[in-house]
Amino acid sequence: MREEPPQGCPVGGWRDTRFARRGPRTYTGSMSACRKIMLPLLLSAALLVPAAPACTTLLRSVTGAVSLSDHESVLSDDVVVVPMDDTNRHLAVSVTFGDDPRPLRFNLDTGASIALTLDLELVERLELPSIGTTRNGDSSGRSERTLLLHRVDSVRLGGAEFTDVVALGDDYRWIAGAGEERVWGLLGWLLFKDLLLTIDHGDDRIRLERGSLADESGPHVVPDLGQAGPVIAIDVGGQTLEVLIDTGTRDALLLPGADKQRFRHCGEVVRAGSAQTVNNVLPVWAGELEGDVIVAGRRFPAVQAIYVEGFDRPLIGHGLLGEARLTFDQRARRIRFDFGED
Repeated sequence: MREEPPQGCPVGGWRDTRFARRGPRTYTGSMSACRKIMLPLLLSAALLVPAAPACTTLLRSVTGAVSLSDHESVLSDDVVVVPMDDTNRHLAVSVTFGDDPRPLRFNLDTGASIALTLDLELVERLELPSIGTTRNGDSSGRSERTLLLHRVDSVRLGGAEFTDVVALGDDYRWIAGAGEERVWGLLGWLLFKDLLLTIDHGDDRIRLERGSLADESGPHVVPDLGQAGPVIAIDVGGQTLEVLIDTGTRDALLLPGADKQRFRHCGEVVRAGSAQTVNNVLPVWAGELEGDVIVAGRRFPAVQAIYVEGFDRPLIGHGLLGEARLTFDQRARRIRFDFGED
């Protein structure tokens, strides 16, 4: 006799069809400030999102007379549209510096709390002096490092120019996987502080403009609850949870390891390997959630949750938002979701 799933655990359920895989494989996980790690890929009728590492780039303190948010932005037109490549579930764009026309590949990462991070080789090439230091780490708070801060005169993203940008220098050679183009750093959340930023996964582009979402309303326009990144309230199996929108993670929902007992699951929560962040190696578990995950009025059934031991910050990533168009307004502290078929 065929065993029926628990109530709230549909057979098949929601899946990200663009990235569904067949058969057992090894998954190379990567997300904000996380080094590559090999994890087993969990696949069944309802487990269709791979396990992956979990972390964000957090700045604990800054030394020196440095303000992280004094940079300015200039747009060449009312609306600037920039092509985006999310083939590997990272949002990659081309960036230029100063008078050098050579484009460099950067990842757009809303989980990075600083405006800009640069690979150390690029820091040396641009001959950027140090202007201060910061304590840097993941959300576990363990093994933090002291890194140098630098000031960049000009960063161009298509027709948008950002001037006097404070950047963090670090080693980013590990971001790209085998056969992928090298990534030279990250464009972080703070870079777009004065602009409407739209990430359009369907058309593979980002859009920058002046404006405001202050007067918009509806189920798909939600308040931004964060201080150093976009945080929204979602519903997970009937429980409200505040999560950081992290475009640097490939997975659907990443939760602190301590939450394994908080939510109900369809079956067991199983050990799925380890996640190596910039500072730590942390155990990882995976389990399919019972009930729906509701994001800005949109329901997602049969979502696989990834639990990372030692983390205290829930994240929502590409696994759920990879078909959406998201518009962020940092000034009005609002985020608009467009899921296409709504």
